[in-house]
Amino acid sequence: MSTGKVVDFRSRENLLDSPQPGSLPLVYPGNLRGGVVEWPRLIGKAQAVRAAQSTPQWSARSLPNVTDWQNCLMAMPELDLKRIQRWCDERVPEQYRDKIRVICAVGRGYVTIFETRPDWRGGPEWTEFPIARLCYHTGTGQWTIYWRDRNLKFHKYERKRPTKNVQSLLDYIGSHEDPIFFG
Repeated sequence: MSTGKVVDFRSRENLLDSPQPGSLPLVYPGNLRGGVVEWPRLIGKAQAVRAAQSTPQWSARSLPNVTDWQNCLMAMPELDLKRIQRWCDERVPEQYRDKIRVICAVGRGYVTIFETRPDWRGGPEWTEFPIARLCYHTGTGQWTIYWRDRNLKFHKYERKRPTKNVQSLLDYIGSHEDPIFFG
């Protein structure tokens, strides 16, 4: 596989800090967090490229698996995504957020919830540890919980049935009924 035609520095005038209609995503190692692609993300690099006739190398045909990329992010209900974000924000009181935070990252059809802490060596980066994943099934409109094993792999959580009510799953994760999540 040759990547020379699609490197970002060959078309700087078409780079975008955020996606726009008609643009295509750019994903860098800085977009990876805990094994999940978080895009767009503020990492000091362009996050999209304008697909123009003058730049045929930046076309959906030349980049496999990106033809309907905007729908990947829009498939989940926006209200549910806001509800998940608010739930994460409310997990840790303001006065402790310099020591611990709960954040979420949106992927293609799922949201991963992470516990983050400052680097124990005093570095500027925070460490991220995945807690749970909520997967959205477009056909049924239901959310399913997945739990994370010791090898950071996710598995369907069988004790809670899929539901259209994402808040009930968030409440369950936060309830400490099962220490597999925040144990």
